Amino acid sequence: MKRIILICLIAAICCIQLQSHAQLLGKWAIPTGTGNSPIEVNEVLVMEFLENDLIQHSTIAIPGGLITAPDQIGDGAFDSDYNHEFSVASDYLFYENQNVDWISNPYPEFLPECQMVSRPDNTDRYYFFYSIEEPGKNFDNHLFYNEMWRENNSVQVGPQNGAIFNTDAGSLIAFAITEKNYFINGDHWAKYIYISSGGFNSDPQYNAGLRKYEITENGFDFSSMEEIVTETHQDFTEDDFSAYNLELKIDENENTAVAWISQKTNICQQVYVAVNENTYYKHILNKGRIGGIEFSSLDPNILYVSCHDSGIVALNYTSGEHSVLPNSQDFGHTFLQTAPDGHIYALNDGGYILGRISMQ
Repeated sequence: MKRIILICLIAAICCIQLQSHAQLLGKWAIPTGTGNSPIEVNEVLVMEFLENDLIQHSTIAIPGGLITAPDQIGDGAFDSDYNHEFSVASDYLFYENQNVDWISNPYPEFLPECQMVSRPDNTDRYYFFYSIEEPGKNFDNHLFYNEMWRENNSVQVGPQNGAIFNTDAGSLIAFAITEKNYFINGDHWAKYIYISSGGFNSDPQYNAGLRKYEITENGFDFSSMEEIVTETHQDFTEDDFSAYNLELKIDENENTAVAWISQKTNICQQVYVAVNENTYYKHILNKGRIGGIEFSSLDPNILYVSCHDSGIVALNYTSGEHSVLPNSQDFGHTFLQTAPDGHIYALNDGGYILGRISMQ
């Protein structure tokens, strides 16, 4: 499951605190704090999603007290029994009474998306994927990952590995990773990662585009690349793939839809969707800059879109018809994310109310 962490202004949350014997469906770990940039992170909010739409929450204090996070990314690792292993908040990794600076590149400028996933062959080891930009360089955006795991009551961090290097200057990188593992050609287990990015200046044969790769026990496999659509397609341009949010939906029949938004086109008001790697849709909403997107699990053709000037929009991406959800006007800047209970959650513009789009 992908979690894009929003650390905004005041980090309180409106949810239900219950003692319940309901089945636990999954957890989120959300670093919370105050400020804008840098963020002053003071604790981690752990949300437990239970059956019957129940939510419980608790907090974990940051070891050593307040930390300053220059960027707004983070995610948590949980074992197969949903026990909290460790969390990442920007440059910091913390667990139990430890708080360490985990990244070898000091104070990088993280781009909006990150994701922690278990390794396909070993649920006790994790890959943390993130993209960064290096100011002052012509080819400045890269997608990296580190392997992380618990060992001898501490968290080990493997070396920084490059997945995508040196995309076109100013071009962002967005991605999504499958939760499911796939047994590929009867040979090995893998997850798939879908990436939208500019062209690779390190290898000009690769244009801007949307591509699919394998993540295996050996990490990111560049050689497994499958091109879904690139700027060479008559309906797309290079700027269409400079993405800052990408979402993925795979149904029970393995039908696949990928949606993304670009920071270079139509003042960030355009949505792109690729279905089954051969059908493409583009829609300009004119509802203000888009904050985030997420697929509906109820209606196969609906994509929810948060828009600065209007709130959350329900877009039929096959027809282009759309409408603003009632009572959503204060949720125009948020990323949107499906939780383990199947509902979609959004953070209000003030940063202290968590809203829910029901998927029932």
